[in-house]
Amino acid sequence: MERFPKSSLQKESKDGSVASERQDEQENAKSDDEIEKEISKLEFSLPEELQARFDDANQNVPMLERYRKLKELVDRRKEALIDELPRNVEVTKKLSDEFVERMQERLRGAKELGRGENGRVVADPVNERMAYKFLTRPPIPPQNSLIHEAGMQGRFYEIADKYKKLGVGVPRLEYFSTDPQLTLIAMERLDAVSVRDILDGVEQLPMNADIDKLFTKLNSFLKVANETEGLFHLDVGAGNVMIHRNQVNNDSHSNVYLIDMGMSKLRREVKSVTLVEHGVFIQKVDKVSDCSSVEAVRRRLKSFLQ
Repeated sequence: MERFPKSSLQKESKDGSVASERQDEQENAKSDDEIEKEISKLEFSLPEELQARFDDANQNVPMLERYRKLKELVDRRKEALIDELPRNVEVTKKLSDEFVERMQERLRGAKELGRGENGRVVADPVNERMAYKFLTRPPIPPQNSLIHEAGMQGRFYEIADKYKKLGVGVPRLEYFSTDPQLTLIAMERLDAVSVRDILDGVEQLPMNADIDKLFTKLNSFLKVANETEGLFHLDVGAGNVMIHRNQVNNDSHSNVYLIDMGMSKLRREVKSVTLVEHGVFIQKVDKVSDCSSVEAVRRRLKSFLQ
């Protein structure tokens, strides 16, 4: 397993003022077009509401000062998100150039395991038990930033571990890197096939897989996640449901997996349905559910196999 050795973590500069002056010089040397592009990149990483508040408060601020304020806001938010990550998510912020080069060389030409709307997962060519997720472009809300996705994956993993008897697995998250040279999620590689690959004819349904039983398990798991734990996947599709290649006749064994938390949200983040009851507007968060999506995938797979 490729870990982040202590020697790979860069020590912060002893003279912070010198580093700050150097950064100011680099920023002052940028053209307006370059600064505008940097601002656009930074704004992509913020939720729409926070973006709008920042724009309203900084309408008349000069471009360079606006860029610096926005960068500070994004950095502060990133630090806050790190503090909110589950305990099972190991985070590293700085990597040595040597370590980055070694990992980049190692993953060059690595086998692609899957690709979504704005991310791709590749296999570790050396360690068959490891996989890595990278973003292919900045997330567009409501898509999660990579660090938020790592947090959601960590939370779903905790729920899967807490309710083992439900028999649904989530890939274990090994570590997450926020280093801009190598931002990635390193996770457990599953010995499983996605429903999408089965539908596309790339893979076969694993032998002895009981579709109804597997999807009943997944439905029960997401019902608990939504209603008891207040966590919503919000992207349960054929590409994000995986079936273990070697089915085990044990109800608590993880024969089915849920992956890709790029859209997942906590209860407070989910836009709820507003209903009127007895003349009063009431927020109905409980009306938002992943279970209908599970049933849609099940029906599609069964129809394909008939």
